[in-house]
Amino acid sequence: MSRETTRDPQVSEWLKAEKQGYEALLNLLDQEWECLKRRDISGLIPLTRAKESRILELHELEQKIRQGLPSVGGNPTDGTPVRAEDPWEASLAKLQKSIRKTKTEIQARNERNRRYIEESLRIIEEFFILLAPPLEQPPAYVPFGNRRAMNSGGSSSFISRRL
Repeated sequence: MSRETTRDPQVSEWLKAEKQGYEALLNLLDQEWECLKRRDISGLIPLTRAKESRILELHELEQKIRQGLPSVGGNPTDGTPVRAEDPWEASLAKLQKSIRKTKTEIQARNERNRRYIEESLRIIEEFFILLAPPLEQPPAYVPFGNRRAMNSGGSSSFISRRL
Protein backbone atom coordinates (compact mmCIF):
# COMPACT_ATOMS: atom_id res chain seq x y z
CA MET A 1 0.00 0.00 0.00
CA SER A 2 1.42 3.37 -0.90
CA ARG A 3 1.93 6.19 1.51
CA GLU A 4 -0.85 8.21 -0.15
CA THR A 5 -3.48 5.53 0.54
CA THR A 6 -2.67 5.67 4.26
CA ARG A 7 -3.56 9.36 4.30
CA ASP A 8 -7.20 8.45 4.39
CA PRO A 9 -9.03 11.16 6.34
CA GLN A 10 -11.14 8.38 7.85
CA VAL A 11 -8.09 7.12 9.79
CA SER A 12 -7.66 10.52 11.39
CA GLU A 13 -11.36 10.58 12.28
CA TRP A 14 -11.08 7.10 13.80
CA LEU A 15 -8.15 8.25 15.92
CA LYS A 16 -10.13 11.27 17.12
CA ALA A 17 -13.07 8.98 17.93
CA GLU A 18 -10.71 6.66 19.80
CA LYS A 19 -9.38 9.58 21.84
CA GLN A 20 -12.94 10.65 22.69
CA GLY A 21 -13.83 7.05 23.59
CA TYR A 22 -10.92 6.78 25.99
CA GLU A 23 -11.83 10.11 27.55
CA ALA A 24 -15.40 8.85 28.02
CA LEU A 25 -14.04 5.67 29.63
CA LEU A 26 -11.93 7.83 31.94
CA ASN A 27 -15.08 9.72 32.92
CA LEU A 28 -16.89 6.42 33.61
CA LEU A 29 -14.03 5.34 35.89
CA ASP A 30 -14.31 8.61 37.81
CA GLN A 31 -18.06 8.05 38.19
CA GLU A 32 -17.35 4.49 39.37
CA TRP A 33 -14.96 5.87 41.99
CA GLU A 34 -17.65 8.25 43.28
CA CYS A 35 -20.15 5.36 43.51
CA LEU A 36 -17.59 3.25 45.35
CA LYS A 37 -16.93 6.00 47.89
CA ARG A 38 -20.68 6.48 48.44
CA ARG A 39 -21.24 2.69 48.52
CA ASP A 40 -23.85 3.16 45.78
CA ILE A 41 -24.21 -0.41 44.50
CA SER A 42 -27.24 0.40 42.35
CA GLY A 43 -25.22 3.12 40.61
CA LEU A 44 -22.36 0.73 39.86
CA ILE A 45 -24.48 -1.67 37.80
CA PRO A 46 -25.24 0.69 34.88
CA LEU A 47 -21.68 2.05 35.02
CA THR A 48 -20.28 -1.44 34.64
CA ARG A 49 -22.48 -2.04 31.61
CA ALA A 50 -21.51 1.32 30.12
CA LYS A 51 -17.80 0.56 30.66
CA GLU A 52 -18.15 -2.83 28.98
CA SER A 53 -19.95 -1.27 26.02
CA ARG A 54 -17.33 1.48 25.69
CA ILE A 55 -14.47 -1.02 25.82
CA LEU A 56 -16.07 -3.12 23.07
CA GLU A 57 -16.50 0.00 20.91
CA LEU A 58 -12.87 0.96 21.47
CA HIS A 59 -11.71 -2.53 20.57
CA GLU A 60 -13.62 -2.39 17.26
CA LEU A 61 -12.21 1.06 16.57
CA GLU A 62 -8.64 -0.13 17.24
CA GLN A 63 -9.15 -2.93 14.69
CA LYS A 64 -10.24 -0.40 12.06
CA ILE A 65 -7.27 1.83 12.82
CA ARG A 66 -4.80 -1.06 12.56
CA GLN A 67 -6.23 -2.02 9.18
CA GLY A 68 -6.12 1.59 8.01
CA LEU A 69 -2.49 2.23 8.99
CA PRO A 70 -0.45 -0.73 7.73
CA SER A 71 2.37 1.23 6.08
CA VAL A 72 2.72 4.24 8.35
CA GLY A 73 5.83 3.97 10.49
CA GLY A 74 4.36 3.05 13.82
CA ASN A 75 0.93 2.24 15.13
CA PRO A 76 -1.15 4.60 17.26
CA THR A 77 -2.98 1.73 18.95
CA ASP A 78 0.01 -0.18 20.33
CA GLY A 79 2.23 2.68 21.47
CA THR A 80 4.78 2.51 18.65
CA PRO A 81 5.56 6.11 17.70
CA VAL A 82 4.33 7.30 14.33
CA ARG A 83 7.01 9.02 12.23
CA ALA A 84 6.21 12.70 11.93
CA GLU A 85 7.78 13.43 8.55
CA ASP A 86 4.90 15.52 7.24
CA PRO A 87 1.92 17.38 8.71
CA TRP A 88 -0.47 14.43 8.34
CA GLU A 89 1.89 12.11 10.19
CA ALA A 90 2.60 14.83 12.75
CA SER A 91 -1.12 15.10 13.51
CA LEU A 92 -1.24 11.30 13.96
CA ALA A 93 1.74 11.46 16.31
CA LYS A 94 0.06 14.19 18.36
CA LEU A 95 -3.16 12.15 18.62
CA GLN A 96 -1.13 9.06 19.52
CA LYS A 97 0.64 10.89 22.34
CA SER A 98 -2.68 12.12 23.70
CA ILE A 99 -4.19 8.62 23.49
CA ARG A 100 -1.18 7.10 25.30
CA LYS A 101 -1.51 9.66 28.09
CA THR A 102 -5.23 8.95 28.46
CA LYS A 103 -4.60 5.18 28.50
CA THR A 104 -2.07 5.66 31.29
CA GLU A 105 -4.62 7.64 33.31
CA ILE A 106 -7.24 4.93 32.67
CA GLN A 107 -4.87 2.24 33.94
CA ALA A 108 -4.13 4.21 37.10
CA ARG A 109 -7.79 4.90 37.88
CA ASN A 110 -8.86 1.37 37.06
CA GLU A 111 -6.15 0.05 39.40
CA ARG A 112 -7.31 2.46 42.14
CA ASN A 113 -10.91 1.25 41.78
CA ARG A 114 -9.85 -2.40 41.70
CA ARG A 115 -7.79 -2.04 44.88
CA TYR A 116 -10.66 -0.26 46.65
CA ILE A 117 -13.08 -3.05 45.71
CA GLU A 118 -10.67 -5.79 46.78
CA GLU A 119 -9.95 -4.13 50.11
CA SER A 120 -13.66 -3.59 50.75
CA LEU A 121 -14.40 -7.24 50.04
CA ARG A 122 -11.56 -8.31 52.34
CA ILE A 123 -12.97 -6.17 55.17
CA ILE A 124 -16.48 -7.57 54.64
CA GLU A 125 -15.08 -11.10 54.69
CA GLU A 126 -13.29 -10.37 57.97
CA PHE A 127 -16.52 -9.03 59.49
CA PHE A 128 -18.34 -12.21 58.51
CA ILE A 129 -15.63 -14.29 60.13
CA LEU A 130 -15.97 -12.26 63.34
CA LEU A 131 -19.76 -12.59 63.34
CA ALA A 132 -19.87 -16.28 62.51
CA PRO A 133 -16.53 -18.00 62.84
CA PRO A 134 -16.16 -21.02 60.60
CA LEU A 135 -17.35 -24.22 62.22
CA GLU A 136 -14.55 -26.52 63.16
CA GLN A 137 -14.99 -29.90 61.61
CA PRO A 138 -14.43 -32.76 64.05
CA PRO A 139 -11.52 -34.92 63.01
CA ALA A 140 -12.25 -38.31 61.48
CA TYR A 141 -10.06 -39.90 64.14
CA VAL A 142 -10.32 -38.60 67.70
CA PRO A 143 -7.77 -39.09 70.50
CA PHE A 144 -7.89 -42.51 72.18
CA GLY A 145 -9.45 -41.32 75.47
CA ASN A 146 -12.38 -39.45 73.85
CA ARG A 147 -13.87 -42.15 71.64
CA ARG A 148 -17.61 -42.40 71.30
CA ALA A 149 -19.60 -43.91 68.49
CA MET A 150 -22.55 -41.92 67.17
CA ASN A 151 -24.86 -44.93 66.82
CA SER A 152 -23.87 -47.06 69.79
CA GLY A 153 -25.22 -44.91 72.61
CA GLY A 154 -21.87 -43.61 73.77
CA SER A 155 -19.76 -46.74 73.63
CA SER A 156 -16.13 -46.32 72.67
CA SER A 157 -15.03 -46.38 69.04
CA PHE A 158 -11.85 -45.43 67.20
CA ILE A 159 -13.69 -43.72 64.33
CA SER A 160 -15.98 -40.71 64.53
CA ARG A 161 -18.99 -41.17 62.25
CA ARG A 162 -20.01 -37.54 62.30
CA LEU A 163 -20.17 -35.98 58.81
